[in-house]
Order: sequence, then structure tokens, then C-alpha cells
Amino acid sequence: AAGADVLIVDPPRKGLDAEVMALLCADADERVSSVRTLVYVSCGFEALRRELPLLADAGWSIDASEGHVLFPGSDHLETLVILER
Repeated sequence: AAGADVLIVDPPRKGLDAEVMALLCADADERVSSVRTLVYVSCGFEALRRELPLLADAGWSIDASEGHVLFPGSDHLETLVILER
């Protein structure tokens, strides 16, 4: 992500790995310091609910969010969240 201003993450249902979460919360790390927009695609709402406050504490704020039914007939919802820093 070095030099990128947008980063897209699409973790498994368990959520982001601890190392990725730590990197996204570290504003001084050169690998992510240029990132201003984070696009988080979540198939695990519980993980998203757990991780959003951590990202907010690190300076990320929600710009937009929406849910998408990608599997008609199921009760599964994909959540798309745009965060800005």
C-alpha cells in the first residue's frame, strides 16, 4: 500500500488479522501513511462491529456504509463501509 491513497480490505468472516488491524491503526507506518480512504467489505458483521470502534479510535471515520444482498434467498448481508482519515 506504500504510496496508495485508497486501500480495499475484504477479510474473512473472522475479520482482519491482528497484524493488518495494527497496521491500519498506526498512522506513522510508511506502508499506510499515505492511505486516506479505506474501503472495508465485510461478510462478517460481528467482526465489523468489533473492528469499527478500533479504527475510529485510530482516527478513521465512517463516510458511508451500505448493505448488499449478494446471495438471493439467503439471510446473508455483505456490508460495505467507506472510512476516511
